[in-house]
Amino acid sequence: MKKYIVLPLKNVYRIVGDDYYLIDSAISELKEACGGEMSDLNQSYFDDENFSADNLINSCNQMPFIAEKRLVILKELSKITEQDKQKIINYSKSPSPFSVLAIIDNNKNFLALQATLIDCKSLNYVELSKLVQEKFAERSATIDSEAIKVLIENSSYNLTKINSEIDKLVVYADGKTITKQDIENLVSKSDDYTIFERSDALATKQAE
Repeated sequence: MKKYIVLPLKNVYRIVGDDYYLIDSAISELKEACGGEMSDLNQSYFDDENFSADNLINSCNQMPFIAEKRLVILKELSKITEQDKQKIINYSKSPSPFSVLAIIDNNKNFLALQATLIDCKSLNYVELSKLVQEKFAERSATIDSEAIKVLIENSSYNLTKINSEIDKLVVYADGKTITKQDIENLVSKSDDYTIFERSDALATKQAE
């Protein structure tokens, strides 16, 4: 899987994308890059429940403890005042050199943010297929190409669901190669894929 963080670290990141497994991966990379044995003391999280623009900025301005940088994460906000939004945008113009602010922003609250963009859009079929093969190989298990195709389609290209299913399939495999039939028996179709099948059936007049 591709890496999202290129060193040296930037001080502000805006994270978007429809695959939350990839968003979590990008956040994990940021945590690792910020470093420090006492990393939990150098991380702050804000969301709808505890958000305050002033507190967030104050957290960004704190010095890191036994680490290269402090990491401040703002999770997706469902609502924000224009005043608070402007405070954070103004901060991004002259951020603390000792911290990294990462804002998950699929609601497009921070389009004017001066930040490095991390795009965590869903992987395409070729990328997902390669990733599935790698994850099976890491677990000393195998899966054939037809099975990979059905696994990806049944999961609607959602990497969170794919990873969850791989854990189950590896245990089931027990030394044998996972086949298309195994996927059809063990992997339930996501709601998105079921809707697609129904729409396709209606379009081709397959009433059954």
